[in-house]
Amino acid sequence: MVIKEGFFVSDCVQFMSRMDKDIIDLTVTSPPYDNLRHYEGYSFEFENIATQLYRVTKSGGYLFGLWETK
Repeated sequence: MVIKEGFFVSDCVQFMSRMDKDIIDLTVTSPPYDNLRHYEGYSFEFENIATQLYRVTKSGGYLFGLWETK
């Protein structure tokens, strides 16, 4: 992990797996991991990402996902 200008730069699944459970009040994500587009060789493991997002979001917290429909 690297910190650049106050931001953590890391693989999100690895980063979240080191976080405590139930510590985030609000999670907002706009997932590019819908297999509708190609991201120049990048791939996203939606199930692993969603599992970690759910794990770190507090019980009673909010998890918003923004998806584009076509």
